[in-house]
Amino acid sequence: MFGNNIKEDTLIVENIVVDSTTPVVSIITQYDTIKKYNNKLPSGETRVLVQGSDGIKYVDSTGIEKELRPVVNEIIEIGTGPKSSYVGNTTGYGADCIGCSGVVACKTREGNYHHLVNDGPYYNDSQYGSVRILASDHRVFPCGTIIVVDNGREEAFLGIVLDTGIDMRKNWELYGLIHLDVAFVTEKDPKVYSMTASHQSAKFEVKRWGW
Repeated sequence: MFGNNIKEDTLIVENIVVDSTTPVVSIITQYDTIKKYNNKLPSGETRVLVQGSDGIKYVDSTGIEKELRPVVNEIIEIGTGPKSSYVGNTTGYGADCIGCSGVVACKTREGNYHHLVNDGPYYNDSQYGSVRILASDHRVFPCGTIIVVDNGREEAFLGIVLDTGIDMRKNWELYGLIHLDVAFVTEKDPKVYSMTASHQSAKFEVKRWGW
């Protein structure tokens, strides 16, 4: 794809020839870097999918070329999605809040609806593992978006958007304010209130856009 750069060197190959100290001519094939563009990754972010390694061939004492190690091309993803960093407010809510059913608004990747009481406030994402369930305005953060949440009051954590709410939609529509609501099993959990961080003091770092 980009053209291999070939260079010759001298390599000591043990246990290949009778005299293991005999130098043999080696051909080192440098790996290529293959770029893939992904709009699920934030703009400018990169991720290595396959680590590249150079290939090695050698010409033995009889003049026969043999492969010692195959070349492995490096594959990287480059993000083309929206930017990654945002600021806003956070609050907490329980599955038993007024008007809540406990069932989140988004379908999971498996096509199910998560229940905060029966299934808990965490979702097991195939890419990021156990992540906290968040509610947002889906015009800002669509279903399945993975976000690092740091509100300055609790230790930063990884969350996934699986729900929404009137306050989130109203804050964005009327004031252009990004508001994330962190899910709990019950409103009685004292951390529901400790999640509150207003005046756009919370920081959000998107790691994946949607599913």
